[in-house]
Amino acid sequence: MTEYRFECTLCGQCCRQPGDLFFESDDVRLAAEGLNMSPGEFIDKYLAPDYDGTLLLSVPQNSACPFLVDSKCSIEEFKPKQCRQYPFWDEMLDAKAWKEEAEHCEGIGRGEPWSPADIAAYRNR
Repeated sequence: MTEYRFECTLCGQCCRQPGDLFFESDDVRLAAEGLNMSPGEFIDKYLAPDYDGTLLLSVPQNSACPFLVDSKCSIEEFKPKQCRQYPFWDEMLDAKAWKEEAEHCEGIGRGEPWSPADIAAYRNR
């Protein structure tokens, strides 16, 4: 069984990886409120619909999330669920993926081991 150790170092590397961030309706509402915008304004400024209607914020190669400011998340208090659950995403919870992600995240491998219950509580916070 893989031992999952993680302690965030606030390095911001996770926010510098290319890919898509999924915004559920609650994520849109909270982020918009936190930025003093309407949900529609937030969507128009930051998100695009995927082929199935899922709202995405795309981070291109050699770029960073637009909310990363001075190596810190400027929407920390109201960041989307996907960000709050990092690095404990379903697709990373196997030995190979966890080891590969450690190449991008200096917090993986640090701290005390996380139990399955700890991981579930972290994901549901």
